[in-house]
Formats: sequence, structure tokens, C-alpha cells
Amino acid sequence: MPPVEIELTTAYVVPLSVWAGIDVIHDWNLPVSRLCTYLNIPDPNSKGGLKKAHAVYEKMQKKLDRLYTTARERGDTMVTGCILSIWTMMCADSLLRDKLIQSGIISKIIPILLQQERVVTDNLGPLALQGLAVITQHGGPDARFEVARNNHVLIRFVHSYLDKPPITELVMGVMAATTNSVLGDKLPNYRAIAQVSIKEVIATTIQLLSLPQATLSMFNHGLHLLATTIRHCPAECRATPSLLPLLAAFLRSHSVHARCMALSGFIRLPLAEHGSVRRDIDPNRLIAAVSGPVPRDLFDIMNAYGLDKCESQLDAAACIEELPAAMNHFVDSRERNLCVLGERLGKLVLSSQYGMAKLWFQDPRDGRPLEGALGLPFSDWWDALPLCAKALRERGRPGDLDTADVLELKYFQLHHDLDKLVMLAERVVARNPDLAYAQRALCFSSNYTQSMQAVIRGLKCTNVTPYVRHELLVCGVRYPSFMGEMFLRDAVTYDMPGTQGDKRELGLAALKMARKNALTFMAEAPPDAGEMREVLSWYILDTIAVRGPELSEDLAALQPILQKLKTTERFERWLGTADTIDPTNLSVKLVLQYYAQGTREWASLVTRYDTLNARIVPAPPSVDCVNDVEKYLEKYTFFISDHSHAPGASVSRPSVSSVPLPRCSMCANPSSMLKKCGGCGNELYCGPVCQKRHWKDHKPHCKAADK
Repeated sequence: MPPVEIELTTAYVVPLSVWAGIDVIHDWNLPVSRLCTYLNIPDPNSKGGLKKAHAVYEKMQKKLDRLYTTARERGDTMVTGCILSIWTMMCADSLLRDKLIQSGIISKIIPILLQQERVVTDNLGPLALQGLAVITQHGGPDARFEVARNNHVLIRFVHSYLDKPPITELVMGVMAATTNSVLGDKLPNYRAIAQVSIKEVIATTIQLLSLPQATLSMFNHGLHLLATTIRHCPAECRATPSLLPLLAAFLRSHSVHARCMALSGFIRLPLAEHGSVRRDIDPNRLIAAVSGPVPRDLFDIMNAYGLDKCESQLDAAACIEELPAAMNHFVDSRERNLCVLGERLGKLVLSSQYGMAKLWFQDPRDGRPLEGALGLPFSDWWDALPLCAKALRERGRPGDLDTADVLELKYFQLHHDLDKLVMLAERVVARNPDLAYAQRALCFSSNYTQSMQAVIRGLKCTNVTPYVRHELLVCGVRYPSFMGEMFLRDAVTYDMPGTQGDKRELGLAALKMARKNALTFMAEAPPDAGEMREVLSWYILDTIAVRGPELSEDLAALQPILQKLKTTERFERWLGTADTIDPTNLSVKLVLQYYAQGTREWASLVTRYDTLNARIVPAPPSVDCVNDVEKYLEKYTFFISDHSHAPGASVSRPSVSSVPLPRCSMCANPSSMLKKCGGCGNELYCGPVCQKRHWKDHKPHCKAADK
């Protein structure tokens, strides 16, 4: 067959002789090879062909575009299928994929799925879906959004092929990748979300998971998609009655990954509906509660613990007696010594959350603030903190630096200036790592590694006060719970090659660490502790995540904790804090509401998933709590993010080519045209952007850094 040049101004028809001997198409490699030879273009089903395609891309694409248009107009499924296959093979190379996306390949593929003729969609539909799967793998947010806008097309198409596992799996993967991408940002584009048919996506996902031939990949993508959808579309999720029972059923799966994917849905729903609520410190409510009668049963509980050690009593003493006494002593003293005031305030800050309540000097006649009337360098009591810190630093006695740092840290915390709080805490810990209050301040960092290390080191500090220790234990429950759920949720689907095992082990170790700290908090903290409800709630959720089907359907093993939770709620009603919304506690209530119903309605589906999963995924390793967490924190740096992977990367890597391509050292994208590091030649990159992002990790090993 002689090669031809297509005249771009006229239609062109490939002669039937090109397909001689091809009666039945078992795969498209042979027809593609024939067409590439006839058109005199590189065959992309080889590494050398992909390299040549880079060199002649513009000319090659013009030929394919023109021929594709003609084939579509004539209904030539052979030529159309060959070109779809060529484009899909080219997409195996990430750099060629980007060029194809820019040339509008998505708008060429989608119409295939809109065809009415079944004979056309039977032949070309799988090819179109395969192309979309590769494009959405790492095609960027714009490409994924363009595909997600056509979710209604995918849904209509798959409803005609519910008995075809390859098609249902491809649709599930593409729909999950693109929709997750749109929903993946913390501040999503709600105009974009409105265009991706969320309600229909939820309903279709559940329908696909219910199919007898649903694959493990479909389950993993579908569960993750449902949990992600809850994050920004709670109303649509609430409007789907089967969603929460389905997720509740997976809390009894033998797979810890499935349990955490399902659990993340229950954790995200209250956050989506109520936000991350901060517990306000209101001294007036506290004073009103402790000044009145204490319910007899609560008094007995507090008395058994030690009335003088209970949080409500310590907090009341701090804001009613000790703090006003310190301030009044400063006002009445002739020298008005800021160092003496600072020492007293430092002890209060370390003993109670109310150790520095937002109060001011009042006129005894009408209670109005005495702004500047007393000749003081401050009017608001909070403003005394930096002044006292400065005085203590100037005096420089042993212990003064620690006290000054505590006062300044408290000042930034009270004003919610977390950037300055963490920056100061880093300097303080570098100077004195044994100052537990500074380690507690580092827990506010957005860097998971830093906050988790601060919890572990803070609990090892000497001379830590009970209040600071309890605060560290709360952080030692909250952050490992978030980390464990996040990494176990994402471990199967999203990990870069070589990190899956580490992420699984870290996730399990974090959850076990959280449960251990929760038990310690329950044993040590006073029964009226303000954070008790959150700690108990996390312990319940973490226990379900870790133990799963080991728990009975009535959750009998958790009944003592649930009873303790009811007692905690009674303390909150007495203290006037019961109206504070705790998203973690709301998650527990949702789980309890749907746990039994989910088991009744969806147990068989979970059994099918567990059977599939047992064939592929090994059992989770046995891990230690704190030791393993410390080990992995030294190896990785993690930042707080509810969606830490690349948005939309959930689509599995489809088999589009047998060509082994090198991968970028930064983003793992495959290409035949990666550039070597100019310093050492050992690393490969898509381009300068990836090389720059990878430099921090590569620099210690690169020869160029030594010059």
C-alpha cells in the first residue's frame, strides 16, 4: 500500500483494500497499524512511534482531524474506531495528551456516546470511553470539567449497557474522576457543580454498585465519589434516601479502606451542613452555672473525681477570683510591676482555658469599661499579655523566657492569629523543646507532620500542667483521627507507586494512636471537661473504623462509651454549652441512626465487595501506635487537606498501550519526551515546572547542588 497525502480541502475515503483480511476486530492494533502505514504517520503503539509523533504532531493531527470528520459524516465505523484508538494510544504520553486536549479531542469523542444507532455505540462506545478515561487520568481540571459537564451523556449511555461490565466500569471510573475533580477544592465553584448533574450522578453510582457484575475498581471509585459528593452537595445527598444506609453498611466491611471511605461521608456531612464550629469560651455562662445548684447525680460524679480538680470549678476560680485578683493587685500596687503580673498570668494560662478571659476594668457604679481612666498601659486585659512578655524578656531571670513565650502564644491564640502563633511556637520549641505549651501551639499548624510531632513530643514533656496535658491529649485524638481516616480512605485509589503500604500502615497507626489517647483522656480528664464530647465521639468513630465487623450489629461494645456520652451531654446542659454544635458528635448520631438499617438493606452488597477485595488486597499489617507514627512522620510531610491527592486522579490507569514509558519524577506522568536533570541526569521531568517542584527533594542527591 503506497502512503498517501490527504488534501485537507477535500473529503477523503480510505479504500477497503486497507482492511483486507480483517473480518472481525478482536483488538484495534492491526487496523491502526494498517491505517498509520497508509497515511504515512507514526504508529503510536510503540515508544519510537510516540517519539516520532512529537516531531510531526501538527501535520499528523491535521490528517487525523480531517479524516475523522469525513468518517463520522459517512458513518465509517472502521476509520472512526481506528482514529479513536490512535488518539487514545497517543494519550498514553502525557505531553501528547495535553496537546490533544488543547485541540478539542473531548468535543470529538462525546458525540460518539450520543449516537442513537446501537450498532455504532456497540463498536465505538468502548473506544470513546477508553479515550475519556485516559484523558481524565491527568488531563487537568479544565479537561475534567469539560467531561464532567457531560455526565448526563455518560449516564444515559451506561443505562443502555448495564449488562456490559467493561462499559459500566469505564463509566464509573470516568464519572468518579471528573466529578471528584469538580468537587475536590475546599472552595469549590458552585456554578460548575450545578452543571455536572450531581443528583443523577449519585443515583447512577448507587445503581452501578448494585449490579451483580460490579468490579472492585467500581466499588472503590464509587464509594469515594459518594463520600466526596457529600462534602459540597449535602442537600442532594440527603435527597437520596439510600445513600447513608449504603455507607453505613460499608462500616461493617472487612476492608479498612472501605470502612474509612464510608466513614468519611458521615464525617463530611455535618461539616458541610454546619461548618467547622469553634467552641466559644463564655465566662458569663460558666459563672451562672457554678453559682447555681448542681444536679445531684452530676455533683456525685464530680465529687468522686475530686471537686477541686473538676474543670468547671478550676475555670470558675480562674475567671471569678484569680484573674481579677491579679489585675486588681497590679492596679493597687504602687510600682505596677508588669513582671509580677506576667508571672501570675502565666500560671493562670497554664492552668485553665479561662485563665485569660476577655474582661476589662469596670466602673463599680454602672459596670462600664474604664477606658484609660486608671492610667494603665492597657484597658482590655488581653492587651496586658504582650506588655508583660516584653517586661519579662528584659528582666531575664531563669524561667522568664518561658513565661514570656507562654503569654505571647496565648495572645496570638486569643486573637486567632494562627500564622504568628505557629511561627512563634517554632522559635520557642527550637529554644526549649520541653515547653509543653509551645508544643500545644504547634498543633495549630496546617502541616500534619509538624502538628502530629508536636502532640507526641508535648506528651513527653516534663512539668506539664494537667490542663495543658489534657489539651495535648485532645489534639492527640483529633489530628490522628483525621490523618488515619484520610490516608486509609485514599490508600488504595490515590497513592503514587511505592507508597501504598506506607500510607496504610500510617493510617492504621494513627487511628490506634488516637484511640489510645482517647482512653487516656477519659481516664485522666475531669468528667465535666469541655472537650469530652468530641473525644468520646472520635473514639466511637475510630473504633468502628478499626474494628469494623468485629463489632456486633447493636454496637454492644460501645455502649459504655455511649452512656458516658449521655452523661457528658447532661454536664453540657448544666454548664450552658449544650447548644454548641460539634460536627464529630453529629457524625456519631448519623452513624447510629443508619447503622442497623444499612446492615439490613445492603449486607449482601458489602459481602460481594469483601469477596472481591479479599482476592486482591492483602490484609492490613499489624502496627504500633506512637512508634510507627513517629517513623512515618520522619519520612513524609503531610499538609492538612480533606482532598490531598490531585483532584480527579481517582480514575485507574487504563490499559491503552503496551509501551513502557518513563515517568516524571515529580508527577509520575508517562512520556517518551521527558527531559533529564541537567545536573545529574538521573531524574526525568515533564518540564521546568515539575523540575522546580521536585528540587527540594532532589537537591540532596543531585551533583549540581554540590558545585
